[in-house]
Amino acid sequence: MTVIRKKCSRAYPRDYVLLVHARNYGKNINFDRVIEEMKSVKSPFLEVWVIAFIGRGEMKVVGVSPLPLAVDLNMRAEFDKAKQQIPFLRRGTRGREPGFYDAGKVFLPLPK
Repeated sequence: MTVIRKKCSRAYPRDYVLLVHARNYGKNINFDRVIEEMKSVKSPFLEVWVIAFIGRGEMKVVGVSPLPLAVDLNMRAEFDKAKQQIPFLRRGTRGREPGFYDAGKVFLPLPK
């Protein structure tokens, strides 16, 4: 919460999103307490999110401001699903098409 308070005390544009990686190894993070404390902090950010790694390949992503929202992610399963997708950017050849070009629709592995 200290990092969030320091960031909220500075001026930022209203369309910025604050993303905080919680790294208290060996300690539990009480997201309910963070959400309650955010109600008393005047935030210059559009949204404030906290990411915590809770195990090997598992993450918890919590939106703490303006509205609380929690998402549990199993990264290994999400990456396995993403392996099946067709790349949406392809490298061009030298000469007429340098760089990257669009290869079609994009699939983002977002949880339901």
